Amino acid sequence: LITDNDEVSENILTNLVLLRKSDSIAVCDYKNAKKILNNSVISIVIVNEMKSKTKTLNFIQSIKSNKYEIILLVKEAIQEFILSAYDIGISDYIVLNSNSYEMLIKAVNSFKIRTLKTNYDRNTKLLKQLGAIDETTNFYNYKFCKEVLNKFIKEKEFQNGIFTIISVDEEYKNNFSTEKLAEAIKTSVRSDDIVTIVKGGKFYLMFPNIDLTGANSVIDKIQNKLGNEIKIRAGITKITEESDLTNLEKNAYSGLSKANLTNEITGTSYFAETDDEWLETEQT
Repeated sequence: LITDNDEVSENILTNLVLLRKSDSIAVCDYKNAKKILNNSVISIVIVNEMKSKTKTLNFIQSIKSNKYEIILLVKEAIQEFILSAYDIGISDYIVLNSNSYEMLIKAVNSFKIRTLKTNYDRNTKLLKQLGAIDETTNFYNYKFCKEVLNKFIKEKEFQNGIFTIISVDEEYKNNFSTEKLAEAIKTSVRSDDIVTIVKGGKFYLMFPNIDLTGANSVIDKIQNKLGNEIKIRAGITKITEESDLTNLEKNAYSGLSKANLTNEITGTSYFAETDDEWLETEQT
């Protein structure tokens, strides 16, 4: 708990009941917080709201870390302030006069988030060592993931989703940077989207629970982040219950060829010729 207010400290120590005997709450002031956080093993940091909301947000920004979760402690829930705090990385907030069970639930949920992130980091390190994840981009390596991608395709979340191949336009190959394109993709996709890096500077994107309009919106976002330095092309196809990676690749590459021929950002292709929506061949 980070606060300069003794009454706040007493309130939290009294009302926030921890489930495990091994857990405990330590209290420090704002001045010494960074030093203590850097030298301690802490799962959750509760930051008491300062008199200035701007200073509070700046303080949260300064202590933000992937080593712990941050909960904002406020006198009252003001939407704009709390949303701003979420934008810079808090995992939850607590109102000072909350019931003890509310505080407990939010603390436990933050512990769960921290555990999930820790497990994710460990699994990612293992997959990198095995070569399944690219060290530079953190995307899946195609060589190791064909079987896994086929399994993802059969999941309900991906059926009726979108499969996309993104490549760089031939005229821009000399200015091409895999890292730059990877960063634009990384900051444009959702956390449950699957991205695979392929030879030749191509990327496979699998979007669950999204339609053609949504997929085009993501591709436009990627292009906007690249600006005029690099122009991309994308082939899009629909994922269905009958899909496998082979036919998705075939159809997406067909869409990519259409995009190149028509000088559009995207081209679509779909193996079931009965779907009227997917007979619209190009989308910009």
